[in-house]
Amino acid sequence: MGLPLAGIRVLDLTRILAGPYASMLLADMGAEVIKLEPPLGDEFRYFGPPFQKGESHLYMAVNRNKKGIVIDLKKDKGKEIIYKLVKRSDVFMQNFRPGVAEKLGLNYEKLKENNSRLIYCVNTAFGEKGPYKDQAGFDLILQGYGGTMYRPEGEPQLFPVLVADTTSGMLMAYGIMVALYERQKTGRGQMVVSSLFNSILAQQILTFFEGEETPPFHLIEILNKVPTYHPYRTKDKYINIAAITDNLFMRLCEVMGLNHLANDPKYDNFEKRLLSREELIPIFQKTFLQKPAEEWLKSMHEAGIPAGPVSNPHDLIHDAQTLANDMVVELDHPKAGKIKQMNVPIRLSETPGSVRTPAPTLNQHTKEVLSELGYTEQEITELQTQKVI
Repeated sequence: MGLPLAGIRVLDLTRILAGPYASMLLADMGAEVIKLEPPLGDEFRYFGPPFQKGESHLYMAVNRNKKGIVIDLKKDKGKEIIYKLVKRSDVFMQNFRPGVAEKLGLNYEKLKENNSRLIYCVNTAFGEKGPYKDQAGFDLILQGYGGTMYRPEGEPQLFPVLVADTTSGMLMAYGIMVALYERQKTGRGQMVVSSLFNSILAQQILTFFEGEETPPFHLIEILNKVPTYHPYRTKDKYINIAAITDNLFMRLCEVMGLNHLANDPKYDNFEKRLLSREELIPIFQKTFLQKPAEEWLKSMHEAGIPAGPVSNPHDLIHDAQTLANDMVVELDHPKAGKIKQMNVPIRLSETPGSVRTPAPTLNQHTKEVLSELGYTEQEITELQTQKVI
């Protein structure tokens, strides 16, 4: 069977991470994604090793399965190309600061004149309204403002993954799919609005709540105090345990040879164990140090206790669980050679997505795309001479 989004064309003007991640998710499922870059390319090309080469692994990781073109949007003939592409596209994506699309003549009101069925997706840092609407924002700024870095005690802690960007990318792809489904029923396009700020708030859904009889609390503050929902150092490395219920607590104590704790009325419910954190954590830690991680995990799993290793993220590409789930794909990149990266993270039984091509090199498909729009070889050469493309 074919790919589920075959026949959908996406014109992607987004840069860095959130937008390209969203369009990659669509491309993995078969959408034809045309990634439009400025003459110097997406800035993400130059983030991370190899520096200054224009083919960083960060760029390659989120731009696979796309066609890459270069157009100078500041030139009128460049905008003419965009308008022609919009007429043939289903989705248009951009992450300019508020007001920039209007200056360029690439706002939704303008583009829907050329294509009333267009799904127009815009992603900003803080949204299109409010006191911060004109501010630039990167993941760090949004993690701080959005509450994920906050710790009731001690210094703020940065997530080791770009959670605002990646979540925003997922929500953008979700919004685009919903709009495409609605268009199938009505024949009309619409605007999809996303922001890093809304996406980081979405991560706070269990904390972002207020009720007359429900006082606010900080989830991390509670979880960090649960002695059986905690990382522990074993004889050789760290593991996590999540024995959070009464039944799991009793099983944990049995596996660890600490039955006296399970039978002690001081610890017979969640609230009591939470209040006894300072007593229980040192006891568990001393016991865990007696055996290596593999032995503890085997015992935990046999007893049905949720537990797992604390992994180095760079090791996961070789991990047995990763490989068993077909989460690694190998590609040949024209400049970087053989590369390995994450496979499509969601499976469809009948029409699965796939990783078919590596991220495009800068300007790789410009001639091909313009030829499909009807431009002749001479016209393409003239556009090159005028530095439109």
